[in-house]
Amino acid sequence: MGIVISLFICFVVYFGVFSALTLMVPYYKLQPGSTLPEAFLHIGWAPAYYVVAITIFFFGITDLVDLRSIGTLVSYSLVAFCVLIIRYQPDRRNGGHEAEVQQQNVSAAERLTLQGLLFPGSPTPTPLSGRVVYVCSSLLVLLLTLLCLVLAHWPVLLSGNLAWISVVVLLLVLITGITGVIWRQPQSSSPLHFKVPAVPLLPLLSIFMNVCLMMQMTAGTWARFGVWTLMGFAIYFAYGVQHNLVTNPT
Repeated sequence: MGIVISLFICFVVYFGVFSALTLMVPYYKLQPGSTLPEAFLHIGWAPAYYVVAITIFFFGITDLVDLRSIGTLVSYSLVAFCVLIIRYQPDRRNGGHEAEVQQQNVSAAERLTLQGLLFPGSPTPTPLSGRVVYVCSSLLVLLLTLLCLVLAHWPVLLSGNLAWISVVVLLLVLITGITGVIWRQPQSSSPLHFKVPAVPLLPLLSIFMNVCLMMQMTAGTWARFGVWTLMGFAIYFAYGVQHNLVTNPT
C-alpha cells in the first residue's frame, strides 16, 4: 500500500507540473534545456525564474537525474539482497511481542564442513544454513562490485590484455562457485502470496545490472550521493532511532 501511494503521489506531481507548464506556455514556445525558467519568465514571474535558474545552475538537470537514479539503483540492490537473504532464513513464529527462532545446538558451527555446504543435512532452513547464505551473499555482492569495476574498463578487455581477462575469469569462477553453495542451501517453504522466482539467480542478476549501471555515474554524482547519505544517517541517528516505533512501541 505504501508503494502504491508513493507512486500515485509521484504521478500527481509529474502530471501537475507538466499540465501547469503547458497551460502557462504554448507547447511550441517551450525551449528545451530551460523549460521551467522560461515558462515563469513568460508569464512575468521573475522571482520564480531566478530561483529555478539558480537551482539549475548549482545542480543541473543531468546531475539531479543522476542523483535520483543512483538512489533508485541502490534501493533496488538492497531489496534484491534482502530477498536473497530472507528466502534462506529459518521460519519465525511470533508469540506475544517476541519472535522465537528455531534453535540449534551450540556446536552447529563446528559441524560446518565442505560436504555440509554442498549437501545440507536438513530439508528446511536452519540458523547455520541461514548464516552460510548471509556470508556467501555478502561475498557475492563484493565480487559482483569488483567484476563491474573491471568491466567498466571494457576497452582494455577488448584489447586482449591477459591480466585483465584473467581477473574477469577468476571473478566469474568465484561467483559461480559461491552461487552454487547458496543454491544448495534449503529454502523457506512458508506460504506467501508472491515469491520471487529463480532464486538465487534473479536477485544476483538484478544486483549485477544495478551495480553495472551505477558504475556509469560520474564522481560528482557519487560525491553528492555520499553527502545526502551522510545527512540521512545524521537525521536517522539523531532523531529516528529515539522515535522508532519498533524499539519504542509506546
